[in-house]
Amino acid sequence: MMAELKKYKLGEICKITSSKRIFEKEYVDGGIPFIRGQEISDGSIANPSSEFLCYISPERYEELKKNYGVPKKNDILITAVGTIGNTYLVEDNKKFYFKDGNIIWFKNIKKEVYPLYLLFFMKSPFFNQQIEYSLIGAVQKALTIVMLSKIEISLPSLATQRKIATVLSNIDRKISVNREINRNLEELAKQIYD
Repeated sequence: MMAELKKYKLGEICKITSSKRIFEKEYVDGGIPFIRGQEISDGSIANPSSEFLCYISPERYEELKKNYGVPKKNDILITAVGTIGNTYLVEDNKKFYFKDGNIIWFKNIKKEVYPLYLLFFMKSPFFNQQIEYSLIGAVQKALTIVMLSKIEISLPSLATQRKIATVLSNIDRKISVNREINRNLEELAKQIYD
């Protein structure tokens, strides 16, 4: 007998919010990485160079942490403008902050929800269809906190969520390894050709 799935709105299972505004004049040459939407890609924080393009001071970061909170392990970020829907699951408690309006923050995820399962839901065609439906007719395409709060998710038991997330995670890892092998083969073929 299959267990019943319970439906929730995303706003019922976590707090959906954004960061506090950081002004360009607050950027510094080094310190705490400041992430913008274009730096979230393929489930990770990506940057073409080894360094981030923007930073805030450690003092400003500590002020934000004390007064408003900062991203921590198992929080999820999703890009809200430009390339909409790129997700990132915070895997550790490394220090960083992010741009308000460009990225939406899922935090305080209820204990009945496995964060990796929620991440895979947010990568699903079903979730993306709901986003697309919400964006139809909008002049400036952008996700909003209100819009995301209303999206429904069906949750199996926590144990089932873990099993599903583990299987999908293993598949993602294999796909990533295959992409890397293909990149290496292309590079080798180019070297041989040259």
